[in-house]
Amino acid sequence: MIPAYKKYLLFILFLLAGLGESIAQNNKMQITGDSLKQIEENGMRYREVIGKVIITQGNLKINCDKAIHYFEKGEAELIGNVIAVQDTISIKTPRGYYYEETRTTFSEWGIELNDSHYTLKAKKGYYYFNEKKADFTDDVSLTDRNSVMRAKNLSYFREENKAVAVGSVMIADTSSVIYADSLEHFREKKVSHGFRNVKIFNPKNRTVILSNEFRNIDSTGYASITGKPLFVQVDTTADGKQDTLYISARTMEAYQDSTDRFVATDSVKMFRSNFAALNNLTTLFRKEDKIFTYRLESDLNPPVIWYEDSQMFGDSITLGMKEKKLKLIEVVQNAFMLSLNEGQQFRYDQMSGRKILIHFTEGEINRIDVDGALLSIYYLYEEKEPNGLVKASSERGKMFFKEKKIDDVKLYGSVVSEYHPENVILGKEKDFTLPGFIIYPAKPRREDFLTDKIKDALKLLDEIIINKDGKYPNLKK
Repeated sequence: MIPAYKKYLLFILFLLAGLGESIAQNNKMQITGDSLKQIEENGMRYREVIGKVIITQGNLKINCDKAIHYFEKGEAELIGNVIAVQDTISIKTPRGYYYEETRTTFSEWGIELNDSHYTLKAKKGYYYFNEKKADFTDDVSLTDRNSVMRAKNLSYFREENKAVAVGSVMIADTSSVIYADSLEHFREKKVSHGFRNVKIFNPKNRTVILSNEFRNIDSTGYASITGKPLFVQVDTTADGKQDTLYISARTMEAYQDSTDRFVATDSVKMFRSNFAALNNLTTLFRKEDKIFTYRLESDLNPPVIWYEDSQMFGDSITLGMKEKKLKLIEVVQNAFMLSLNEGQQFRYDQMSGRKILIHFTEGEINRIDVDGALLSIYYLYEEKEPNGLVKASSERGKMFFKEKKIDDVKLYGSVVSEYHPENVILGKEKDFTLPGFIIYPAKPRREDFLTDKIKDALKLLDEIIINKDGKYPNLKK
């Protein structure tokens, strides 16, 4: 007589054996259809299943018009209207293969993967149902509600919602188009990391950024650009003239928040038609149309701004724009300005003070206000002939301009002024300089920025348009 506990143990073993057999059966590939034909050819046995073919394995279901099942190899060739479904995804192709052991499908006749939130297309590709991973190649596109990505090769990891694209990568969303040699993109987190030959276009702001690497986080509006970045913004003034701003630096950062600012750091060079700059930190406030820079503790030289024949430097400098033209330049703390007199070798009008504020009308200087410990030297002319200079000091002062030349000077508070006649200063102009007088020779030029790459990028910017549905920018056909 078998003890009760042994009977119970045998019953459990019987149930487990049955469950194991059921699981094994469930993990085997099952094929049904309207007709089935067994074939043996060249020592290989297979079967053809034709009409309303259904293939199942676990939670995977495949429909097609015809299947050739190589059951010894555990492979099936799928022909006609192939649709594979697992969980929320479906894969469509006119023809393909399915591999039982690895639960993998492959097609080189065009393949499309649809999930509830995105569509992945390519001319050929693999999908691994166990790993929930797609490896697609040749004219790949990944499209969701807000963006589209294209590449030569793309791997998509469903559980991480991560795409790794290589070869002529392009990703476009509602505001920008980005090109790179390779790119890693987390679709739900909206985080992208691009490498080599990076080009970032913003058609609305008319901006282009070239670099070797970038990382952006759409959810926070933050982006960092490294690897010799170059920023270009194409503006059009109120009178219809095109005016382009160029900025280069070691690193750049963009903040698309309430401040909407762009920050360039380390070895910053800047050029626009009527001004240029050198510094180690520049912030461009796009909403306010303002550029700000200040001297870092580690800087040997202060920020420097050039406007036509004038040079300004100080601990901080702010440039204000209006309708894409200069409205003001404010130089604060240890402020210095020098201007070369037209046609002269070393005759510089000079002024220094705690703060220098330069006012512009229609892009031309009309007044300069100097506040705090003003020192100035300005040259005099009579009927365009040199006529000495005036050296003055005061607490503050104003200089008024006419036709780009000093027309009137007004000084206020503790005014001290002295005139030096022409015969005294002729040939000795270098003796008449204010404390802190420095000529910085390395003025950036437009030619420093206009490489073949940026020329090609600017042409491409003109070809980018917004799709009719407004979802994302695209290229003109």
